Amino acid sequence: MKFTTVSVTRFALRLVLVIGLAVFTSISAFAADPGVNNASSSTPLRNTASATLSAGGGWVAYTINYAGDGSQVEFDLTYNADDSTEVNNAITMDVYGPDTPPGSGGSPIGNAVWSAYGQRVYTLDSSTAGTYTLLVHNWDPRGELLSINLTATDISTSTPGPALTALSASAGSTIAETQANSSTVATPSTEQSSGQNMTAMPGSSSVSHTLPANGGWVAYTFNYAGDNSNLEFNLSTNPADDSTEAANAIDMQVYSADNPPPGGTPIGNATWSSFDNRVWTFNSATAGTYTIVINNWNPRGEQVTVNLTSTNTDTATAGPSLTMVSAMQ
Repeated sequence: MKFTTVSVTRFALRLVLVIGLAVFTSISAFAADPGVNNASSSTPLRNTASATLSAGGGWVAYTINYAGDGSQVEFDLTYNADDSTEVNNAITMDVYGPDTPPGSGGSPIGNAVWSAYGQRVYTLDSSTAGTYTLLVHNWDPRGELLSINLTATDISTSTPGPALTALSASAGSTIAETQANSSTVATPSTEQSSGQNMTAMPGSSSVSHTLPANGGWVAYTFNYAGDNSNLEFNLSTNPADDSTEAANAIDMQVYSADNPPPGGTPIGNATWSSFDNRVWTFNSATAGTYTIVINNWNPRGEQVTVNLTSTNTDTATAGPSLTMVSAMQ
């Protein structure tokens, strides 16, 4: 990537991250995934919740039930702040509506904006009833743990807002024990669970997303064992025409586990292979969670649907699951 003033601006626009994130087929049913901390599905948390997020894209996910009555609910996200956390996109919170939960292909309906040192705020005001999802990510460029506190307030009535129910957290992140209104406690667990327990589901080794024009982006993560296995990532576009085939019209950059966005430098990017196909190949001795960011710079200013597939070329089988962590609205 050429780091001109324009490219830096594009880079900042596309990285409203957040990472690693839960992918859900529905809000109410999740399958177990190793290495993910779980909170009890039967114990709602109060309108204040806390967590410690691991470095390099660590995340925590909460849901709230909203009546769709137009009441204004303010979510205040505070954290242990310093100069590194206050840079753009170091701490992100994306909010998903009932019809577009994470992993459904939908985009966030909004995200928290900087309000004061150590604080970001999002206000919900909607006529759509249902379960909303809040995803908080830690992209502190210094690669440090981050403690966060999230509070919901009904500012229409100046009373506590809806209960925040912890769904899941990335490996290495922890959900704090929080007193519920009834004085019961939601207890995090590192054990495997099944059924209705709220855990993250793995993504798919083949994913699709429609990118808005003029720098629209989507970000995925994948877990890699650091075993030097050979992986191939194939990126195709729809439409595929002279505009999408232009140099840098569709951009895919990859970040390592120890050098994530937004402060990290990409370890590679997909290169043109054939009409409608860009390819990136990879092997490494470094284990961890890697991040893929795809941008649409189609010069005709049109939206583009991208399809990304991972393959283990050593075994000619499907590659690691691709988990969507964020996308431009």
